[in-house]
Amino acid sequence: FEPAGWLRLVEQERVQTGAVVPTMLRLLLDQPLEEHDLSSLRRLGSGSAPLPREVHAGWARRVPNVEITEGYGCTETGALATCTPPGANRVGSVGPAAPGVELRIELPDGSAAPEGTDGEVCVRTPSMMTGYWRSPEDEALRDGWFHTGDIGRLDADGYLYVVDRLKDVILRGGFNVYPRDVEEVFLEHPDVANCAVVGRPDPEHGEEVIAYVQLHPGATVDAAALVAYGRAHLSAVKYPREVHLLDSLPLTSIGKLDRKALRAG
Repeated sequence: FEPAGWLRLVEQERVQTGAVVPTMLRLLLDQPLEEHDLSSLRRLGSGSAPLPREVHAGWARRVPNVEITEGYGCTETGALATCTPPGANRVGSVGPAAPGVELRIELPDGSAAPEGTDGEVCVRTPSMMTGYWRSPEDEALRDGWFHTGDIGRLDADGYLYVVDRLKDVILRGGFNVYPRDVEEVFLEHPDVANCAVVGRPDPEHGEEVIAYVQLHPGATVDAAALVAYGRAHLSAVKYPREVHLLDSLPLTSIGKLDRKALRAG
């Protein structure tokens, strides 16, 4: 992805709408957006990973004519599970169920979660897969519902808020720590360009919270100062005891943070 080239194409072709991932939006914020004619641009749909609030706020502040919305889905459900109608965006939400899609938030005991309560996101739709190849006993499909492995909640209007991946949740001393909660706080630091939080095995607490941080060019903050920042802005359970500074964070081929690579490192 070349952000400067993307901006030139918007100007030349008078682009009105497009699909992006959060990494692309973050890279575009590093460009001189105000020097480009983006008056044709109306709406950008963000997917594949959670959109940090700081990135959303940056676009609202610098390019207020562009509506940034989020959607949600996975290959197993035919790609699309939710979508946000134009003009009905709710910051932090990936929107209500798409036409023909049913959503359910399930608690660990298998019951439906009450409104506003976190649980596993389950999806039912006619376009859903029949199963994984050569895996007839896979538990992702149960009672006609696909269990996504994502944690989320529904509000009173059926808007879905995705909290984190179930497998990414860090269990520290018996408490659940959602990496996204920690990352959002670190992304508010003026020197932090990107952040990824993972857990590593710890003999005392089960898992420990570790942060990998990419700084803005010219930033001088060090790892110790960022640990102190986390301690000041997060609870004793959540703040990272270790912060590692990297030139760039590993990404998958579609621009998602590659947490598996960070855990292996």
